[in-house]
Amino acid sequence: MLTKDETLIALVSNCIAVYSILQEREEISDEVTLYGFVLDNIPGAFKENLTSELIDDVFEAVAHAHNS
Repeated sequence: MLTKDETLIALVSNCIAVYSILQEREEISDEVTLYGFVLDNIPGAFKENLTSELIDDVFEAVAHAHNS
């Protein structure tokens, strides 16, 4: 079973993936930021531990994994 922090990281990673797909398909407004998208789509129970630094760290890890 995942811890709350591990679950939050997985949720952020999934949000980043969905955001990227929607951008690629041009199905999301240019006015929607990655941070706003993540904030809008993370369940409330996890928002208390969500920070911009965490989003940045997960984004960096995801980007690095896809570039390798």
